[in-house]
Amino acid sequence: MEQIQIRSVSAPFDRPALGVRSVRVLGLAEAMGLLKLSSPMSHLDLDVLRSTLVNFLEAGIGIVPIAELAQNNSAEDLPRILDEIYESLEGSPNPDTEWLSISAVLGRELLLKLLDISNSSIERYIDQKRPTPDSIAVKLHTLARIIAHLSGAYNDIGIRRWFERPRSQLNGSSPADLLTGEWQDNPEIIESILGLAARINSSPAA
Repeated sequence: MEQIQIRSVSAPFDRPALGVRSVRVLGLAEAMGLLKLSSPMSHLDLDVLRSTLVNFLEAGIGIVPIAELAQNNSAEDLPRILDEIYESLEGSPNPDTEWLSISAVLGRELLLKLLDISNSSIERYIDQKRPTPDSIAVKLHTLARIIAHLSGAYNDIGIRRWFERPRSQLNGSSPADLLTGEWQDNPEIIESILGLAARINSSPAA
């Protein structure tokens, strides 16, 4: 998780509302394995963002708001457009790209535990020898969303430790303790862990 290393921005992304939203979109895209950068992104402007988001179209994600972004130069409309792109990412599991990205961050042992599947199954899904079941795709995508929140504060080792560390907010359980079995069908657990991760880098976006 090191493709986003923004050190400078150009208008209109010097506005906090736009800077936060842009990094949020890019962070989730990186966790989902959607970014295709030849080198880390260190500068952000409108042209860079547009050229980066075009990659999402290959996965069929955010087609309408990305098309609007390509033609709309209004800084006043950008918060809404970026929010729509982020919502599209949140609602679009994409195992074809997420398997490699997430396994690289979490490692095979922790990923097996969180997904509750065998190593041989993961190999078949990664190699696309078998379609990823919807239930596993939802789990995988939720892990990408959690990782996106954590990546601004932790490196890969820190992210793995975060999943294993007991939390008072979870009544002494660790996130990994709660993400067991068919947890993709338990929105209460998912939202509690996503909320815990999101608070690490929380800042006003409005």
